[in-house]
Order: sequence, then structure tokens, then C-alpha cells
Amino acid sequence: MRMRTPVFSRSRVDQPPANVADLVVRLKSDDRAIGGLKKDTSSYEAIAGAIGATEGCCARARSLLNAITDVVKGESNPLFADDATNPTIKVFQP
Repeated sequence: MRMRTPVFSRSRVDQPPANVADLVVRLKSDDRAIGGLKKDTSSYEAIAGAIGATEGCCARARSLLNAITDVVKGESNPLFADDATNPTIKVFQP
């Protein structure tokens, strides 16, 4: 499988975050002056492209989506645990 090089220059990800925590902060913020990415479709597409271009990321995304599918179908999955106060709520366990 040929890996594509992600193109970040088309979006606000042109200044990549230093770490995962920084990326999360930027994804939750819509303040463009500080690099916020919330509701920025171009950035979402660039991030999805980067995930799709990296086999390890694809495998993790596939695993998560399969786990979500299991839970939606009412099946148990080790990536999700019952909430302590309400077992109908599932909590992601990374």
C-alpha cells in the first residue's frame, strides 16, 4: 500500500500542533487567532487525510469504529465499559 503525504497547507493545520494535548485544545477552540480548528471543515479533512495516510492510524481508527459498531449492536467490547452510575451508558477505555 502506497502512503500519501498529508497536505496541511490548505487548512489551519499549516502550523502543526506540538503534541496531542495541543491538537485537542485547538480542535475544541473556534478562536482562529490562536489556531482554533473547531468547525473548520478544511482542517477536519486534512486531519482525516493524515489518518488515512498512516497505516497505524488507520488500524486504530478501524478498531475504534468496529468497537462502536459492537456497542451499538448491543454487544460487549473491551474498548467500552459500563458507566458506574448508569450501565446503559458506555465509556470509552483507550
